[in-house]
Amino acid sequence: LRPSTEQERRLLFELLALGMSSQFLQTWATLVLLSWAVLAASLPLQANRSHGSTPKANGTIVGSCGEHSRLLYFETVVILKDDVSLVRGSVQINVGHPMMVHCARVVSKSEGAQRALLEQKMVGPKVVEISFAEQPAYQEPALEYTVYLYGSLGAPKTA
Repeated sequence: LRPSTEQERRLLFELLALGMSSQFLQTWATLVLLSWAVLAASLPLQANRSHGSTPKANGTIVGSCGEHSRLLYFETVVILKDDVSLVRGSVQINVGHPMMVHCARVVSKSEGAQRALLEQKMVGPKVVEISFAEQPAYQEPALEYTVYLYGSLGAPKTA
């Protein structure tokens, strides 16, 4: 039985309130991300498309999707905090062989998360980086982003 995202968030907040060790929470978060990866791997490789070859314009797109780009992977990134301090940092999503990422779409769940989004960039053919800095006027208990990676399987073609 797989709990919903809201249930997972509630459980994590409860664990933080109980004072669980950060190593335990990191292990738990890794297991949750692993379950999302398994779920994404079981999905058909079809991109959300409009007008033929371009991904839908929801969210911010980085990179260059082509005619043969397919949805390879998606991940929901949640940055939780347990106090009133502002969050600033970056997250890298790195995919392994044989995936080649052509572009990524980053969708913010809330206005605060959207305003905190500083930069999204392709660091390489397998790495996407998202940078964020929370603003005082739009502080939230968590920043949530869903990242969709589009690309192809196999080594890049040489001409």
